[in-house]
Amino acid sequence: MKDPGINRLRDIHVEIDEGVAEAYGWGDIPLGHDFYTTAQGVRFTISEAARREVLKRLVELNLRRKADEVARGLTLGKGRRAKHHVDQLELVEQ
Repeated sequence: MKDPGINRLRDIHVEIDEGVAEAYGWGDIPLGHDFYTTAQGVRFTISEAARREVLKRLVELNLRRKADEVARGLTLGKGRRAKHHVDQLELVEQ
């Protein structure tokens, strides 16, 4: 597309995606922005390989954070809060 506003918007999306990847410490993932066929049609987005890697790392991060919460007694697993955490919330609400 020749519209400079659209091209600038795409550049901004690339900058945001790269900044977020760096913030997570994932600057090693080549994002490969381009036009790709998706379930929503052809879109300007990251490559399929990058998408899969990002999703894999997000799942791993989520599992590590959940394990940390369980280890610290903040959750009991399966989304339930530990009793002492609920007690702390009740104290704050009083």
